[in-house]
Parts: sequence; C-alpha cells; structure tokens
Amino acid sequence: MSLLKDAIQKKKYDVRMIDQNLNRGVVKSSEVDQNISSLEDVSENVEWVNLEELADDSSQAQGAASSLESSTVVNGSVTDSSEENQPV
Repeated sequence: MSLLKDAIQKKKYDVRMIDQNLNRGVVKSSEVDQNISSLEDVSENVEWVNLEELADDSSQAQGAASSLESSTVVNGSVTDSSEENQPV
C-alpha cells in the first residue's frame, strides 16, 4: 500500500475525519460505534487543571517578563531602562 493510503487508513476513525468518512460511505455508523466501544478507557490518566491558577501564574509571569524588558544589563549590573530614558 502507498504511504498516503496507509495514512488515510490510520485516520479512518479519527474524530476529525468521522463525519467526512460517513458522508463519503468510507465507514458505516455501526463501524464507528464498534470502534468507539473497543477503545481503551484511559480516564485514570487525566490531569485536572485549575484555570484560575493558570491565569494567575500567567499574569505573574507576564509581569516578570515586562519588568525584565525594561531592564538592561551593563557591565554585569542591571539598570532600569525606563529611568535611563527620562529627561533630566
């Protein structure tokens, strides 16, 4: 079999391809149901994520990044670039 046909065959029951394959007659609804029921249950591998914590972490990281952007390292010492550009 060609490389393309192998790839298409592997994606036959891919969730992104099921509707298209059903409409084209490549698979039957009963075949899709049978394939889904044969899938292994991997729900014990789930990792729960708290979106509020992620948002807090992200905003803290952005704050640290923006403070680094306004700093300059000159001869090993860090200076605040925003202070250097202030008129005297």
